[in-house]
Amino acid sequence: MRPAYWLPPGPDRPRRTWQRRSRIPVIVGGTLLLAVLAAITIIALALGSSPGHFTARGRVVIDSRSAQLTDGGGCVGSGRFSAVVGGAALRIGYGEHPDAFVGELSDGEVDGNSCVFSFSVDDVTSGHGTYSLQIADVVDEKVSEHDLRSGIRLTLF
Repeated sequence: MRPAYWLPPGPDRPRRTWQRRSRIPVIVGGTLLLAVLAAITIIALALGSSPGHFTARGRVVIDSRSAQLTDGGGCVGSGRFSAVVGGAALRIGYGEHPDAFVGELSDGEVDGNSCVFSFSVDDVTSGHGTYSLQIADVVDEKVSEHDLRSGIRLTLF
């Protein structure tokens, strides 16, 4: 027996008028939806392509062998770290811009057997991956953006 590929003879099927009535609204609605999605995509790309900013923060810790106590109960660096003091210049850079962002160290605080300086630099441009961190022309370290965002701890011996 052969399969039948045709409908059995009979009256014509009823016309599908709903397809004709909804054709224009479907075309208009689809075009509007496509335009809205295109606008959202363009806005998202424009906002996403501009570089973000973050606050770089951290602590510089000097071992007690390389630090001195001050009269006010604080501390400063000594020996090869003698330039590491409160108010010392701190530069964060990337690529061809070694001093793109500038800040300074806080006054040194004694913490156990260490002298600790804090820093915070606002509006550092994100997206450079690795940054150079220079402290008082004595220290030059390569650090990641993640470390700067989360608060790096740099220990000097």
